[in-house]
Amino acid sequence: MIRCQREGVGQLTAYARRFMKKRGNGKTPFIVIDHIGKVKPRDPKLSPDRISGEVTVELKSLADEAHASVLILNQRNGGGSRRDNPRPISADLYGGEGARADYDAVVTLYRPEKYKKEREDVAAKPSDWATINRVFGSEIEGIAEIAAIKVRFGDPTIRERLKFEARYTRYVSMQPERPAELF
Repeated sequence: MIRCQREGVGQLTAYARRFMKKRGNGKTPFIVIDHIGKVKPRDPKLSPDRISGEVTVELKSLADEAHASVLILNQRNGGGSRRDNPRPISADLYGGEGARADYDAVVTLYRPEKYKKEREDVAAKPSDWATINRVFGSEIEGIAEIAAIKVRFGDPTIRERLKFEARYTRYVSMQPERPAELF
């Protein structure tokens, strides 16, 4: 793990190359960038969608060159909080809808319980409560959702429910485990 402040993508790729050279073990490297909005662009006048594009292109190049997997974490912008239904959509990406084109896949983690509690804390009118109940329902405690907004080479409509274990900040599949096949 390398703790960074506000390095540019060139410096981040140099860190990754140096780390892989020094500690490579022959397995596929897994590089995580947290979060793209904190990567310093070469040109500070670029719009967020172009910053996203610049960073993504460089990291895709690194992934190809190093035969690595690269995961870029992206915090939501505040747009979702202003909608009745805060489920993540493309417009919530750093850089908005324009940034989506640069990614091979966009996957979201969403915990409706968190948003429901925030809305309940400020609900003042019967119509507020009606909206809360319509949007969130009642069976969301301890439930999270993983969904695809974009999958370049697959199904972008994937949405699965997970059990969220807050005590461990862990997400657990709700799919029943299949018994091991006997040979």
